[in-house]
Amino acid sequence: MDEDLSIVTVLKVKDGSAQGGAASVVASGRSVQLRFDLDPIFDPEIDGHTRDGEYEVRVQIWDVGGTSHEFSFFFVYDTIAPSPPDFEIKSYDCAGGMVTIGGTTQADASEPQNVEVFINDQSKGVTTADEAGDFEIEVALVSGNNAIQVRAIDRAGNEGEKSTSVNLEHQPEHLLAIVFRSSKVMKRGSGIVPVKVVYYLSRAATVKIRIYNLVGDLVFDWEEQVLPGEEEEWSWPGKNMYGETVNNGVYILRISAQASSESDTVTKLVGVLS
Repeated sequence: MDEDLSIVTVLKVKDGSAQGGAASVVASGRSVQLRFDLDPIFDPEIDGHTRDGEYEVRVQIWDVGGTSHEFSFFFVYDTIAPSPPDFEIKSYDCAGGMVTIGGTTQADASEPQNVEVFINDQSKGVTTADEAGDFEIEVALVSGNNAIQVRAIDRAGNEGEKSTSVNLEHQPEHLLAIVFRSSKVMKRGSGIVPVKVVYYLSRAATVKIRIYNLVGDLVFDWEEQVLPGEEEEWSWPGKNMYGETVNNGVYILRISAQASSESDTVTKLVGVLS
């Protein structure tokens, strides 16, 4: 494109409207700088353009010889904060104190999104989701309880709210650690979502999972030999050891691990609700 530029027209057409533009051209040697301003000024608050969407700007330039040149670019106008991503614990290294978080972001006008991970309200790292919205990041745990949350940050800089937390008790000196991969309340209905527990061992051990009602009667009994360093998931669909559906209410979930010279037990309350 040579520097004898004379007329510039700007159109904004992505949202169905169009605007002209005032422009100026500054040429220096073989370098040409083009500046244009939409007329009227682009202001979705005043002009009623589509908010929180993608816009295309087309520019047409005629040189003094009457030859036309055209180019276009896109920009995103976005003021809405993204929703919290869905996430879960993909893996947990008991010995090293590292956990891998993975999940999927919610659809947003400004994609792909960054995802920030928090442990006990302290930022532990940021990763970028791929085009499908999937993300994965490894972060270090602290000794004791770890309330893990994530939030999304879109390309426009809008920061979403933090997700609900997933709690993981990290005790490096302990034999057993567990984390819930679901709600602690199993809800019956058209789509039953069982209570899901993931447990980890620092050494090989026999794991026993028992469920009691509040008067101390044994409802469910399960046992397995488990190796260290592996993620094990166990789910309870609200049935007793005979396959019968249990009543609504609160139950005691007790997970114990027994190694050759060491034992550990974690006790939690879970619920069943129709």
